[in-house]
Amino acid sequence: MNIYFAISIGLFKIFALFFVLFYLVRRYLVLRRDFVYIFDIVIRKYFEYQNLLIISLFVTINLKIYDGIIVGFIMLFFGLWDYFGVVYPWQVPKAMVKLFKKIILTTIKHIEKEEFSFYKFFKYDNSKLGKKNVYILNSLLFLILSVIFISYYFIRYDHYLFSNNWFDVLEMVNAKDEGNWFTNDIAPEGIYALINFLSHLTNSSPEITIYIFSIYQILIVVIIIFWFIQKMTNSQIVIPVLVCVFYILGFTYLPSNITNFYQSSSIHLAFTILLPLMFYVFRLKLLPYTNTKKRIIFLTAFLAIALLDLYVFLFLLPITLLLTVIIYFNKKSKFRFELLLIYFSSVGIIYLVYNFFLNKFSQTYEDLLRKTLISVESYFYNPFISVEVDKLIFYYQFTFIVVLVLNIIFAFVFKGKWKKNVIFLFFISVIYLLTQVDNKWVDKDILLRVLTILIPVQTGLSFSVVFEILKKIFKKEVYYSYRGNIIIVLAIVSFFVLQKPVLLLDKEEEEILNEDVLSVNELILRNYLDRTYMIVNRSEFVNLSSGQHYFMGYDEFLSNKYAKQDSIYAKYLNNNKFLLKNPHLILPSSVFIFLYDKKYIGEEDYKKILEKLKELKNKGRNQRQIFKTKQLTVYEVINKPKSSKINELVF
Repeated sequence: MNIYFAISIGLFKIFALFFVLFYLVRRYLVLRRDFVYIFDIVIRKYFEYQNLLIISLFVTINLKIYDGIIVGFIMLFFGLWDYFGVVYPWQVPKAMVKLFKKIILTTIKHIEKEEFSFYKFFKYDNSKLGKKNVYILNSLLFLILSVIFISYYFIRYDHYLFSNNWFDVLEMVNAKDEGNWFTNDIAPEGIYALINFLSHLTNSSPEITIYIFSIYQILIVVIIIFWFIQKMTNSQIVIPVLVCVFYILGFTYLPSNITNFYQSSSIHLAFTILLPLMFYVFRLKLLPYTNTKKRIIFLTAFLAIALLDLYVFLFLLPITLLLTVIIYFNKKSKFRFELLLIYFSSVGIIYLVYNFFLNKFSQTYEDLLRKTLISVESYFYNPFISVEVDKLIFYYQFTFIVVLVLNIIFAFVFKGKWKKNVIFLFFISVIYLLTQVDNKWVDKDILLRVLTILIPVQTGLSFSVVFEILKKIFKKEVYYSYRGNIIIVLAIVSFFVLQKPVLLLDKEEEEILNEDVLSVNELILRNYLDRTYMIVNRSEFVNLSSGQHYFMGYDEFLSNKYAKQDSIYAKYLNNNKFLLKNPHLILPSSVFIFLYDKKYIGEEDYKKILEKLKELKNKGRNQRQIFKTKQLTVYEVINKPKSSKINELVF
């Protein structure tokens, strides 16, 4: 199965699920009229349910009851609890029975009056989205398609696949099925639990899901940035789209590790919770709930961020809360002070949780803090960057100072709303200041990763304040929608032209080979029954699809031990009594031998593998070639016909 096709299938399943959820939101939640645009409620529900999902994964995995179906039912229960609006969870079944009776009675009445139709059953009064919502959704669709196109294109430059970090991630993802939240070390692994859950949700292999999740993560970040810019500025489409285009295409102007484009980032995923949380703290009325429910929502958000990334939880989140309490200080800011208490409560909960596991792994909080402050996995490497990274950060710092001054002018001269912008700009200033600190405890690579999100948002605020000041000076709109569309198109064209040398680079042979290995691995997984076959490959690929097949390295395959086992198994193939007494002699029904080009495995091993295949063929072992490219050929040695391939077993 081609890697692009496998990823496309997984993304299609995610989009299908989102469309169903979007329909349900419009069908059942929009009628409550507690939002301005439909996009607001979509982001709010993501904020609420993403937090609950992360906590549910943590609880079920550590209780050793984790399964994709179980977590799915838990989230469905939370959805029903939310929809019925009952106070206590045990009231949900009663509310469901009441609703079911109502639907049955209504349906019977319509049938008796001969008015029933499936069209009317699914139709609802609030079906019109309105122009603004349509424009927003169309803009989002444009961004989503852009992200997918760019993501598929950048697979050709990806150095992440089969790197040491990639195999470490694969191990941590697989560990969740075994009930291990922490794998080899104590560190937040919420993002790997989400990858595992997505693997169950899309029925994709963990190897392919790592790719699917990376694209999904970029999409979520883009959508959250789009919404955040909408809320921070008066622009509903133009500036948000420009900022997202910058985030997607401006990789030569951002301190991002472009060669690891598909590496999942717990910091970026944590920001998809932090940015909405930040704005909900600015505008508490955007959460139309009782104070008690708000407290629970914020507590779950704090805990979810902690389970995703401790750096964001311990350093970035408190900075936001403190700045908000200080700048929004007034008689009505009591709840914001309560948020500080809720945050410290969440710190206490996380302390107790980690204390239990640290004792279990014989580690200390000092070790955990060191790993939080200094990340070995985070490093900056962007050979395509247009300006040296230190100069680039300096230019952005200069722009930041200009924007801050313009915000102050806007606040005092034009009496404009300034508080939320200033809080965010002060928040960015802390990150900029830390990049100038020369201390072993300040990991600049982590700060650069944080800035890859903050810089585009800062750029959006820059555009916004300039447009607002011009509007005040000239007493009219500076741009109209059609002019905005022209600006967006010109921006995209400009990015492509400026980055043409990067976009037209040739694909490296090693990256092509890695894709081929992953593609043929997926082909075997999809077409052969688990544990009926064995893979013979280089030792570094031992963890690929572990638990679903047997694995043998080249040394063992080329040894006399394998040749002897093959001869005995072939001799007693139909003697079940002998095989039952000697299970160690049984070979899988099929054996897949990965044969690489000489430059990857050496000429000696290449010749030995060919000789071994010829030897097996002379002994009468059926063989077929299932995959062939310039750099890789995969042979199937059939020990027991029609006992491994799924379609042969069925038909």
